[in-house]
Amino acid sequence: MPPIEDRPVDRRVADVLPRRSGEPLFRAEWERRAFGAAIVLVEKGLVPFDDLRWRVTAAITTWERANLGHEESFNFFERWLLALERLLIDRGVVSREELNARAAERR
Repeated sequence: MPPIEDRPVDRRVADVLPRRSGEPLFRAEWERRAFGAAIVLVEKGLVPFDDLRWRVTAAITTWERANLGHEESFNFFERWLLALERLLIDRGVVSREELNARAAERR
C-alpha cells in the first residue's frame, strides 16, 4: 500500500487535519498510522465519515472543557484516536479487549 501522502484520500477526511505549509502535520509515526487506519475504515464503509467527524469534535470539546485554564498541551491525534476507538467499539467492529491486545503488541 502506498504511503498516505501518495494515496488519493477522501478530501473530507484530509481537510480536518492539522497542517503546516499545507501538508498534514504528523509529529509521530503512530499519528500517521491512526490517520491511515481512519482513511481505510471510511473508504471501506466501516466508519461513516460524519460519525467520525462528530466524535472527533466531541472528543476535542471534552478535552477543552476538562483542561480549561490548565497548561496541559493538546494533541489532535490523541483525540482523533480516542474518537476512532470509541466509534469502532460502538459499531462492533472491534472490542475494547482487542484494542488493548493490539496496543500491548506494539509496545
